[in-house]
Amino acid sequence: SWIRDLAVKVRARRQGIGSALVLAAQEFGFRNNTRRIVMEVQTKNYAAIRLAQKLGLDFCGYNDRYYANSDIALFYGKLLR
Repeated sequence: SWIRDLAVKVRARRQGIGSALVLAAQEFGFRNNTRRIVMEVQTKNYAAIRLAQKLGLDFCGYNDRYYANSDIALFYGKLLR
C-alpha cells in the first residue's frame, strides 16, 4: 500500500493527526493482508521525513524523476506483520 498524499492544515499540526492517519493506514493494510506500506515524501518536506522515521518507516529508495517539479521522491517503508 502507498501513502501518496497526506496533508494536515498548518494550524492543526503537531497534534498527532498525521501520525494517526499513517497508523490508521497501517492498520487498514494489516487487516487487508498488505505486506508493506510505503510513504512517498519530497526531499524538501522535512516534517514528513521526520514523521516517517518517528513511526518506524525505513528509507527504502528514491526516484530522481518522480515529480513534475523535478524534486526527488524519497520512499520510506515498513513491513506489516
